[in-house]
Amino acid sequence: VAELLLAADAFGFGSVTAAKKAVRRGEVFVDGARATVATRAPAGASLEWRRRQESGEPLPLADVPAHLVADTRVLFEDAHAAVLLKPAGVPSVASNGWHAERLAAHVCAATREVGALHRPRVCHRLDAPVSGVLAVAKTRPALEAISRAFARREASKTYVALVAGDLSGAPRVVDAPLPDKRTGRDLAAVTELEPLGAHASARHGAVTLVRLRPRTGYYHQLRRHLALLGHPILGDRAHGAESLAGGRIAFDALERELERAPAGDAGGLMLFAAELELPLASAPGGVLRARAELPSRFERRLELEACRARA
Repeated sequence: VAELLLAADAFGFGSVTAAKKAVRRGEVFVDGARATVATRAPAGASLEWRRRQESGEPLPLADVPAHLVADTRVLFEDAHAAVLLKPAGVPSVASNGWHAERLAAHVCAATREVGALHRPRVCHRLDAPVSGVLAVAKTRPALEAISRAFARREASKTYVALVAGDLSGAPRVVDAPLPDKRTGRDLAAVTELEPLGAHASARHGAVTLVRLRPRTGYYHQLRRHLALLGHPILGDRAHGAESLAGGRIAFDALERELERAPAGDAGGLMLFAAELELPLASAPGGVLRARAELPSRFERRLELEACRARA
């Protein structure tokens, strides 16, 4: 059946894998009977693709831990897609526990558009320690369109980070190849960097708030590029811990100290996904735009750094 779907131009399947997925979802019928991947269609049989037209209803919000309800917000939503504010410490997707895709099933409204997904699907990834804007799809056409925008680098992402040292000055472009995580082969990686202001810090001499726009999107690209510049993102244990005297032991001690600080939550990775823009037919003007305000923990961290510098 999957091969017949692929051969029929009217259905528009791009691969036999995509056709098989439609069969497994129970959307394909042969002579009115739901097909399986093992079904053989006799000559002259009618072949139908009945795309799902209704998602599942949102799951109860009461089942979500209270702190995740407070930290997760819907910044944009229509019948096809949504943009969530993902909390720090929550993976985008995971095989168990709470993750952004699981949260989306509780906070996004149902849809009755053709091609509806049973549950919303995350379209790209943010590292677990990174908070900020995250796009999810509610229909298959939106999932394909958003995924395609990221694959073609048509999606524009803007981050804000707090880094060690004084990085003030004119905007610059960091063009530094990064080794691929799996193959070790160097990949061209480019990041636009715009300093937003340096602040006093006893531990680092200064800390700088910077705006970052990745032109490419590789594993930990922003964190690795800032570390290469000698200005690691505060709270980055993977790439910035060694910048502290005492290395990782000192880094872990500092994070524990920040957790106990009177200012409250001022620790963790100081990297935030602030803005997202990409083409999406259902969005106003055909462009999905979402922006989130900088979390208050950035201000608290700057206050702590300033207090220590004055002490």
